[in-house]
Amino acid sequence: FRRVLFRSPSPPLPGLPPRAAGPAFALFGDLPWLLAAGMIGAQPAALLALLTGLLRGAWETGSILTPFHYVIKALVVAWLLRRDYLEWPGRLARNPVFSGALGGMLYGGLRSLENLVYSSGTFIDSLDFTLSLFRSTLSAGVLQGAVAGAVCALLIRRRSAERRVG
Repeated sequence: FRRVLFRSPSPPLPGLPPRAAGPAFALFGDLPWLLAAGMIGAQPAALLALLTGLLRGAWETGSILTPFHYVIKALVVAWLLRRDYLEWPGRLARNPVFSGALGGMLYGGLRSLENLVYSSGTFIDSLDFTLSLFRSTLSAGVLQGAVAGAVCALLIRRRSAERRVG
């Protein structure tokens, strides 16, 4: 037999803090600013990332620092994508999947640092909270950046194929 549990939203028990929501990622959340970073430049990408961060901060994380995390991530990824490299690590950095994943790692690190600083309790309690969420926070950031980078790489490949034909 299957059981379906319906849970009604109820306040936490008295004296206990509310349960924190776990990290999440938007499937195409980084796509607008990543496209702008590769096609237009760092400043438009930063503006789109600021808008993305404001929306995500208001509806998901509830943090005033989320827009700044997104702007920093967009500026770093745009810097990586728009450099002319000669050696293989540089060529790898120009790959939007790799750069998006690196930006996701940066975001996961910044978000984890924010979790450490702003969680209540003793330092050990804050560290325990942060480390328990670190892997999922980092994974969500990397996955979001890599998915957007993969879409960008597919668009680049399609565009170059159209140029060869036409």
